[in-house]
Amino acid sequence: MESAFYRIFRSESDPVKAVLIGSDCPELTSVNINQAFELLDTNDVVLGPALDGGYYLIGMKKNHPAIWLEIDWSTDRVYQQTIDKINKFNISYSVLPVLQDIDTQDDWSDYLSRRGEKGNL
Repeated sequence: MESAFYRIFRSESDPVKAVLIGSDCPELTSVNINQAFELLDTNDVVLGPALDGGYYLIGMKKNHPAIWLEIDWSTDRVYQQTIDKINKFNISYSVLPVLQDIDTQDDWSDYLSRRGEKGNL
């Protein structure tokens, strides 16, 4: 993620808004993505928190490399540690609705049961 934002924002040309999404969040819709871009009109960062303590989406309108440092990746602390960094550096942000991403068979089963379906990974 850090590298992607670095590449996007390394040029000083036209202002850009960028949003990265996870590929494991079937609840994510175009409405969420459009809302993220809209929130970047008035915020520096937008996050879409996941139920497991991570996030399914992060958007920025300029690079903030300091927010990637000292994060316990792949843990239930990722989202909160990222928010703590954002606050530490006085970066404005907004948050999207919490959604469930799919990391385990149980996550998949929970997702399907909420939809009234059955299935396996």
